[in-house]
Amino acid sequence: MNTFQNNLIENLRSVFGQDFDWNQLLNLNPEDIAYNFATHYDINPADLPGGLFSPANPDMLKATKYSTYAPQIQSQGTSLLSGLYQGLGGSKGAAAQGGFAGSGSYNQYQSSVKDVYGKSMVDVLTGTTQDIARAQKSFSDSIMEWHKAAQSIKGA
Repeated sequence: MNTFQNNLIENLRSVFGQDFDWNQLLNLNPEDIAYNFATHYDINPADLPGGLFSPANPDMLKATKYSTYAPQIQSQGTSLLSGLYQGLGGSKGAAAQGGFAGSGSYNQYQSSVKDVYGKSMVDVLTGTTQDIARAQKSFSDSIMEWHKAAQSIKGA
């Protein structure tokens, strides 16, 4: 489990018990959620219907994991790397080498091609990190809705 999953499970253990784990989270149904939150908040289970709770969505969970995005990152990296090799060895690279010996034009060209590749990969990884962060927030928000539903009944 990653840090996000560990923190989420630790938070939920106060409601579902110390043996609660990730697999159990993914297999909860609305009635189980309602019963455990009723018990946690000292509410009569009959007053906290399962219909107030949406179970954890496995697809939403997948979106919180880096491994979900790894094939996409690898594909984009391969494509960018191909462009890097073409840039360094293709006609533009050969033209850059054709200057005066020791002029450094090829080294400068080579450096700029590498910079473009590096920036592009940073953009890919930054986008992935942002996607994961949004998915984690969304997943956490859905769990917080469970607490809010129980708290609203408790306060009523």
